[in-house]
Amino acid sequence: MTAKNSIIPEFGPLAGVRVLSLGSIVAGPNTANLLADFGAEVVHIERPGVGDTLRVLAPFAKHEDKRVSTTWAQDARNRLSLTMEFSLDVPECKEMFMDLVKSSDILVENMVWLEKLGIYN
Repeated sequence: MTAKNSIIPEFGPLAGVRVLSLGSIVAGPNTANLLADFGAEVVHIERPGVGDTLRVLAPFAKHEDKRVSTTWAQDARNRLSLTMEFSLDVPECKEMFMDLVKSSDILVENMVWLEKLGIYN
């Protein structure tokens, strides 16, 4: 395994493990969140303009004119989220995505992205 620059402070039994999360709805984010709770560094990728599906599901916590899905807040704790275009037909997108995969120890996905993106073939 190559050395990685950790973005979060290391703690727990999974310290030093990097997880790339593509999951949506419940199973994928919950799995990644459990790994984060044990110290893994979780990087969650969301689609630009869409984000994580859980962001729009009720119930919501509200403060003045802002609101956040409490379900999303629970599953998003201890992780880093970023947006990235998944169009692997664009060489730059494919290169960036594959670099993220190569720098990760675990890939979590639950919405058949691997098949849709043609990664595992």
